[in-house]
Amino acid sequence: RVWVLHVAENLYSEMKMSLGGSVKLNHTGVTILVLVCLLTGYLLFPSRPNQNTIGKNEAIISLKTLLQTSIRSAIAGGLKVVEVRSHSDLKEGSKGKTKEGANDPVTDGDMLSHFAMVGVISEVFPHISIVSEEKPKQPEEEVSYGHVNIDQETQQINGLQDELVSAKDVLIWIDPLDATQEYTENLTQYVTTMVCISHNGRPIIGVIHNPFTRLTAWGWVGKGFSSNLRYNLNKKSTAKKIIVSRSHKGKVEEIVKSSLGVDWQVVPAGGAGYKTLEVANGSVDAYVHTTLIKKWDICAGNAILESMGGEMTTIDGSAIDYSSAEDFKNEGGLLGTLKKNKWILGKFKGLKL
Repeated sequence: RVWVLHVAENLYSEMKMSLGGSVKLNHTGVTILVLVCLLTGYLLFPSRPNQNTIGKNEAIISLKTLLQTSIRSAIAGGLKVVEVRSHSDLKEGSKGKTKEGANDPVTDGDMLSHFAMVGVISEVFPHISIVSEEKPKQPEEEVSYGHVNIDQETQQINGLQDELVSAKDVLIWIDPLDATQEYTENLTQYVTTMVCISHNGRPIIGVIHNPFTRLTAWGWVGKGFSSNLRYNLNKKSTAKKIIVSRSHKGKVEEIVKSSLGVDWQVVPAGGAGYKTLEVANGSVDAYVHTTLIKKWDICAGNAILESMGGEMTTIDGSAIDYSSAEDFKNEGGLLGTLKKNKWILGKFKGLKL
């Protein structure tokens, strides 16, 4: 306002001087002059974000650009995961024991993937907070991740309508290497890298990438999902299969059989990302987990299932909140499904974990 009034005042003074002091403007004339200056300033200095500033601006970000960046991030991390797995020494360590007494391993694959994934995102969106499973010390040498080609994914994403949101309402959750235990056993079919975008605590974008099969699945709630997730939601399921963790089972098999029936098959598998995709492609009816699970393990899958019309909730049907980096534990159990969610929730009603 001050700038506009200053310009108007100068313009009025110059007009008055050039016309020998004969110019007299009433209030209406001054108002018109100010409006002209406002319009000129708007055209010369637009406040609308453009493609060059999106991501570099603390206030406004493009979710379409963030989805594309998330895919690049997951693939870049995956390249490091594959690279380390090709070596004979994974430099395996341990974070300790899980609540169930299982070893919680960590490898160079986890660490290098973390740096690559964070690097890709931070380069485009330096102002968005990232929550990662890994918290390694900064490496002595910069971790390079090179060029990641996502032309195939971009072709589909370009057809989606963009959405601009405030960066302060966004929190990114990443899992640099899901299914580390299986990774150390060379059971690479279970291994994924994952990125999730939460907006005001809701998971709205999820990316799950298997670096060994090179499958990349993504979902954007309310917008669409990757073309490789083409499960027919209207097709009647006869599977009667529940997928569960192979290393953190707890009492899940007993709970499933007693709640749903003895004719339901329990399928053990590694990796939360893998198990979610088994639900997404219709191989199983639901993903059930009854012990503690971290939110970076489930956020991406949560977004993908929701983008396909499914749900991922706690066992009692409560939504899972992803708004706080400090609140990273989900202790209410987990149920992820595309169909039969309400029916299964009813069967689990009153269950004590």
